[in-house]
Amino acid sequence: MRFNMPQPLQHEHAALHERLCQATQVGGEAGEAAKTLARLMHPHFVKEDQIAPPPLGQRARVAA
Repeated sequence: MRFNMPQPLQHEHAALHERLCQATQVGGEAGEAAKTLARLMHPHFVKEDQIAPPPLGQRARVAA
């Protein structure tokens, strides 16, 4: 069974990724720091996308 992450959380994640991507384009120390953060956070984002949808997708069913 495929579970979908709630839309507000999907939008929040997309916005976070977009802001981080923008920050990597700034240049200088801030841009380099953003690139480092993106590299370090990537495994977390991937794992979160694998783990979070099942329980979050069940919220409506459990609440009913």
